[in-house]
Amino acid sequence: MKKNNAFSLIELSIVILIIGILVAGVTQSSRLIKEFKTQALRQLINNSPVNSIKDLVLWLETTQAESLVEAEAQDGAIVNRWFDMNKFTTTKATAISYNTQPIYRASGINNLPSIYFSGGGWFEVGVSAISNSTKTIFVVLMTQNSNQRNYVFDNTTCSQFCFLIESNTSTAGHMHAGASNLQGSFQLKKPYIVTLIYNGANSFFRNNGVQNTAGNAGANPFPRNIRLGNSCQPFAYSEGFIGHIGEVIIFDRVLKVDEYQDIEKYLSTKWAIKLS
Repeated sequence: MKKNNAFSLIELSIVILIIGILVAGVTQSSRLIKEFKTQALRQLINNSPVNSIKDLVLWLETTQAESLVEAEAQDGAIVNRWFDMNKFTTTKATAISYNTQPIYRASGINNLPSIYFSGGGWFEVGVSAISNSTKTIFVVLMTQNSNQRNYVFDNTTCSQFCFLIESNTSTAGHMHAGASNLQGSFQLKKPYIVTLIYNGANSFFRNNGVQNTAGNAGANPFPRNIRLGNSCQPFAYSEGFIGHIGEVIIFDRVLKVDEYQDIEKYLSTKWAIKLS
């Protein structure tokens, strides 16, 4: 008698059921892992020194639900609004996008969300609490372009140069404040925690915890209106930032050494960027 090797309908049903159970288990595990990661990030942010150091005027970040419009926090979606996380004020700023609008990347910087700028668009931020004085600024970023200058931020009046980062080659960059030119190194496709210290005399910046040579501060780096991700006109379409920005934190004073180092450590833990 010839033996029938074909699966019976019952056997096929059992196989399909087992596969379904396995897929459901994997899906459930992935969901739990995502929820655990979200909760861990929220706890890290809630316990961060940003929430306890005074004179915070702006805090933009990408990992929390309240940072962005829910429909725009999808990979590849255009981001029209970026909301201030500052808990010290009731008049929070909103970053509004213009021109070639930046887009949301779910895994932009070390598997965390970021805002991707393509060089033609920017956010304009009006910060009512900011003053015409000293500043400490933190930015988590990753540049993608070596053929043009990359304005990370500028003012919106074009009255003077403000702090910016340029990447004219694959390994060089610098920051302007008025007439000063503070040298540093910004490699392409490498994430950085950049700390900018404007103290009105010998300002400096730090890349991943390493301090660069100080220089004349020049003009105040920010008035009340900030252009994030681009220069003011006439450079807005040729020298805009190309790359990812994950977090922007601005204090309206020069922080103490232990204060800015604590924030660098928080950003290092959150973004998995090693401090040198």
